[in-house]
Amino acid sequence: MNEPEWTDFRFFLEVARTGKVSSAGERPGVEHSTVSRRINRLEQSLGSVLFDRRRNGFYLTDAGKALVPHAERMENALLGALEEHMSQSTVVYGTVRVGTPEAFGIHVLAPSIVELNAQQPDLHVELMAQPQFPSLVTREVQNATYPSGLGFHPRRCHKVSPITARIGPTTTVYGTNSTKQHAKR
Repeated sequence: MNEPEWTDFRFFLEVARTGKVSSAGERPGVEHSTVSRRINRLEQSLGSVLFDRRRNGFYLTDAGKALVPHAERMENALLGALEEHMSQSTVVYGTVRVGTPEAFGIHVLAPSIVELNAQQPDLHVELMAQPQFPSLVTREVQNATYPSGLGFHPRRCHKVSPITARIGPTTTVYGTNSTKQHAKR
C-alpha cells in the first residue's frame, strides 16, 4: 500500500462537500481530471472505494463516510498550525461568510463585527441571516452559529454568548379565545 498524500485527502474532502469533481477543482484551481486522478490514487492507496460515481455526481460510500471525520481532523490540524503560525501577524484580510439565526446575528454578532472591523479594516464579514441552519459541509458558509443542545458536531465549538428567551401569555386578549404571546429577554 502506497502512503496517501495530504493533497489527495484535500481533494477527497472537496468532492465529499460538493458532490462533483468539476466543482471540487474550482477552489484549488485545478482541472477536474486532476481531481479525478487524485481520488483514484487515494482509493488505490487505501484499498477502498470512497465514492459511488453516478451520472449526476459523486456519493460517499460507507468507507468514504467513515473517512470524512478523519480527513477533517487532518484539515483542522493543518489549518490550526497555519493559524498559529500566522497569528504572529496582526493583519487579517479577506472575506468570511457567517450564517446565523437572524436575532442572534443582529443582537450578538453584529456589535462584535463592528468592533472587529475597527481593528481589522481589511477583513470583510458577510453576516447571513439563515431561516434554517446553514451547512458547513457544503460550504454554504465558513462559520455558523447554532443554539446548543441540537446535536450538531461542528469542527470547532466556542461559546459565544448565553441567550435566554421565555415565551408566555400576556394579559392582552384578542377576540374571545386567543392570547398574544411574545418573547421576553
